[in-house]
Amino acid sequence: MIMIVKGGFYAFVIWMRYNSGGGNAMDLRELLGFMGGLLTNVGFVPQIWRLLKLKSAHEVSLPFISLFIMGISCWLAYGIVFGLFSIIVWNGVAIILGSLMLYAKLKYGR
Repeated sequence: MIMIVKGGFYAFVIWMRYNSGGGNAMDLRELLGFMGGLLTNVGFVPQIWRLLKLKSAHEVSLPFISLFIMGISCWLAYGIVFGLFSIIVWNGVAIILGSLMLYAKLKYGR
């Protein structure tokens, strides 16, 4: 919950920074990208917390985790190529979260 509030605050700061120059449609797109990335990543936190707390990951699919990390890696590369800040930041975070899921699966998956 604290992460959501903190993320919302950062999104507001970014929005204010961009809008101080008059604002345009790109500012709104960046804000939406930022908030979408935040909410998507926060959604994984309870699952990872549960995996690590219970030390049980047999119900999580290894192919899912592998494909997730590969897909997010492609999105990260896309963000880097086009210089899309929100895509770079949130897909970098998603790779970290996916790596934590992979760690839990490999350590506690049986």
